[in-house]
Amino acid sequence: MLNFPQIEEYPDYYQPYIEKTRNKDIIKMLSENMNELSDALKNFSDKDALFAYDEGKWTIKQLLGHLIDAELILSNRALRFARLDKTDIPQYDHDDYVKTGEFNEIPLADLIDQLFYIRKANILLFKNLSNNALLYEGTSGGKTFTARSLIYIIAGHHQHHLEVLKEKYLPRIKKI
Repeated sequence: MLNFPQIEEYPDYYQPYIEKTRNKDIIKMLSENMNELSDALKNFSDKDALFAYDEGKWTIKQLLGHLIDAELILSNRALRFARLDKTDIPQYDHDDYVKTGEFNEIPLADLIDQLFYIRKANILLFKNLSNNALLYEGTSGGKTFTARSLIYIIAGHHQHHLEVLKEKYLPRIKKI
């Protein structure tokens, strides 16, 4: 089990995501929250996945696309920091990525599969990083992170969006 990150390992902005992972086996959580997402969406059609719970909010497909993008970007940062890459990695605008991602045109099953396989590869990467590599630091947008903190941010970010899906999307779709 990876040790929980210390507050100095990541910017304050990420504290709510990190908090969602407290007292969890992070590798187990990464697997379980992916399975939970899959289970929540298993009976949904592509049409269902075009639902947005409010004006200006993402559709379910766009939410999945955002999770894919975030997982790829954050895991890339974790890998680069674990390999002692000292490049300050630029931040990205998740809203711009969703706007240009054309996720509503992608079959729901493909989005779920893509996220599942990315997560599976990341679990293998994360659980095999050495204790030293987990503590290596890097910067993104001028802010310092450890490789370990990014693993927890990924899990907490996913958990956050899973909660939003369950609270704001699923109850409304079942009524439609």
